Order: sequence, then C-alpha cells, then structure tokens
Amino acid sequence: MSAAAQEALLIEQAMDFQSLMEREVGQPREHRRAVIAREIRRRGSYWHTIEELEKDGWLAWLHSINCPGRLPNDLLQVRDRRHVSDPRAVAAACVDHLRVSTNDGRIRPLVTVLSPEGWRFWNKQLCGYAGYRQPDGSVVGDAANCALTEAIQKLGWHGRGGAWDLLPIVLQRGGGRPHIFQLARTDVLEVPITHPEYAWFEDLDLRWYALPTICNMALEIGGVRYTAAPFSGWYALAEIVENLAHADRRPATLPAIAGRMPNKRLGRDRALHELAVAVLDSFRRARVAIVDHETVLGQFEKFVRRQWDQGREVYACRHKVVPPMATTGISMYHHSLPEWERVWTARQLSPALLHQDEAYPTSRNGQHHGRMGAVLHAAASLKGAFMARRT
Repeated sequence: MSAAAQEALLIEQAMDFQSLMEREVGQPREHRRAVIAREIRRRGSYWHTIEELEKDGWLAWLHSINCPGRLPNDLLQVRDRRHVSDPRAVAAACVDHLRVSTNDGRIRPLVTVLSPEGWRFWNKQLCGYAGYRQPDGSVVGDAANCALTEAIQKLGWHGRGGAWDLLPIVLQRGGGRPHIFQLARTDVLEVPITHPEYAWFEDLDLRWYALPTICNMALEIGGVRYTAAPFSGWYALAEIVENLAHADRRPATLPAIAGRMPNKRLGRDRALHELAVAVLDSFRRARVAIVDHETVLGQFEKFVRRQWDQGREVYACRHKVVPPMATTGISMYHHSLPEWERVWTARQLSPALLHQDEAYPTSRNGQHHGRMGAVLHAAASLKGAFMARRT
C-alpha cells in the first residue's frame, strides 16, 4: 500500500473513531476531526487525548469477543504511560501495574498504555511460569511456555529448572536488543491450591498467580495500534483449572489427583471437578477475586442485554465465552434466538484488543534477535519500502 493510501486509510479510521466518540460522549467533535486530519497529513499519525484513551480503553474491553466478564467494565482504569521510553522505566511501569491492579487481592481492572512506537513484550502475560523440556520428552513447569523459555535462555537467562519458576519480562523495540527484567517473588501474588476436604491436595504443590495481565495483544484505537498495553482483570475459574490441568500444559495434574481419589470411577472427570473446588476455595480463602463459570455467564447475559438497551452491538466467540465446565447445564448454551445468533458471529468491533504474532524468535515467524536480527530487520524494511514505491 502506498504512503498516500495508508494516510487516507488512517484518516478514514480516525474519523470513524470520532463518530463513535460523538455517540459515546454526546458532543460534536468537528474541531477535533480537523486537528487529527492535519496531524496525520503532517507526520503520518496522530496522538490521542487522555479522554479518548480512557474512553476507548473501556470500549476495547467492551468489544473483547473472547471475554465473558465484561459486565463490570465501568470499573476499568486506564493509565497513560506513552511518554515512557527507557526500557527500565517501562519495566518499572509493569511492576507498578501488577501492584496497583492486584490491590492485595481486591483486583482492579487496569490497562497501562505504552508508546505506540514499537514496544513489544515477548511474554503472553506479565506473570508466567517457565517450561523446561526434558531429555525424555516430558516437561517441568508450564509446557505452554517452553518455546518462550528457550528463546529467553538464548539471551542468557537461566531459571532454577523448577515447576514454578517465574519468567522474566522481556521487552523489545523494533529490531533492537531485547531487555530482560526478572520479577521478584514479592512482585507477584500467588495462591497455593489446597482442598477444603482433601488434606493431601497440599502435597501436589499446586499454585497459580492472582492477576492475569495480558501483554502480547495490541490495543487498536482509531487506526493507531499500541503494541504494548498490558491489560488485567480477575480470573474466571475455568481459566485457572485449564491452566493447571490441560494436557498440553501440566499433563501430570489430573492423573495425580485421580490417583489419590477414594472413588476411582470417572477418575479424570472427578479430578477435574475437585480441582475446580480446590481453586475456588483457595482463592476465596486467600481473599483474591475470582468468578466461577456459572456466575460469569449470568453476568454476561446481563451485560449483553444492558448493551442492547443502550443501543450498542455486542459480539462474542461462543466457544471462548461458554466454558467447557458444565456447558450444557448453562442456559446460555441453548440460546438459539436470532438476537443471540447475531452475538455468536464474533464480529470484532473497533476499538479492540487484537492478537499479534509472537515477538520472540520462532520457526513460525522467522524472527531473529541480536546483531543479525538488526541486519535482517533493516533488509526487510528496505524491501518493504521498495515494494511500497512499486505500488
């Protein structure tokens, strides 16, 4: 796409965004439209006001098609950290995000918006556990993070090789050098998983961190992408159960529970149920906010109907919103009314939180880091510029 076409597209997206702001705020924005158009023509992009950032961070959560917990979206706080450029200051902002949003277990939904000029996190979330492949093919830790762990190890980081090693935060800007920042254990609130009836559950040494903080998605507002905007809320029960029990993450968990159950019939099913009981009880006793799947689906139905009453469209990805636990026992699963069929089309509205390719080098994305990475990045940029001139 030529530079002129990119400019025209960005202006169109920015004007659509201003039309949305007019509907949400209830005030004309003709002056703001003119300012944005001039700024785009002058420098190829534009800078959002604090009002726009706060309103549209909220709308991005409202439009999040994979999230069933959107009812309390009026609680969301947006922190503007676009001025932060030093990687150490970015890391400090991330640690502060964890502190503020965790709030001693009384989770505050929070998004921290960093500069739109190229910062990326290698991590999926600010908190995460390392995964170490073993010679026999097994994994110690979180198998979902093996590729990330190995990429970070190539930078010189080495964990203890345990099941619950916290991964460091890795930041990178463009094709530059990655920066590694190790989280202290005190930066992350973790919840030991025990069971209200089975004392032996403690022997399994299960735990999970209190705050899910997604950091590998882009916040898109009016054509501008903030590629680093950590976003956090509270956990839904099914998410933690899946993290602890999924065969592709921690395959030993369910067999270990099933092997200790007094009744061996339907062993894995019962183990999954008791794990859910243990997680919910552990978080509640630790006074850490969590919502069970039955409650969150009830909240989602209220959210959808509230948005309809306020004249907004709502969309969702059905298999992401309706959890696998007790699926057929939840009334929403059976909704087949035309209005709900429209919800399940999973149309993505803007502003939005959008998926991005992994920032760390993988065989899929063909990325590299270090001196060779800078050379390849420059070559790719020159090729892109050449192709743009031909279009």
